[in-house]
Amino acid sequence: MTHPIKLGANEIERGAKSLLDIDRKIRNQENGRPPEFLCVVCGLTDYAYRRPDGVYVVPITSLRE
Repeated sequence: MTHPIKLGANEIERGAKSLLDIDRKIRNQENGRPPEFLCVVCGLTDYAYRRPDGVYVVPITSLRE
């Protein structure tokens, strides 16, 4: 089962892999519309960043005003 929010930094890799798998499945569908971006939201990172595979990692605290 895929969870949209990964709370620990140790879950970032698993979350990114899951998103990349879903993205690949969507792109392989005839009428699949791929997502505009892939993002793992987690609770225990110091800053937001983009991984080499294109997946963004964003701490939940950066989603506030």
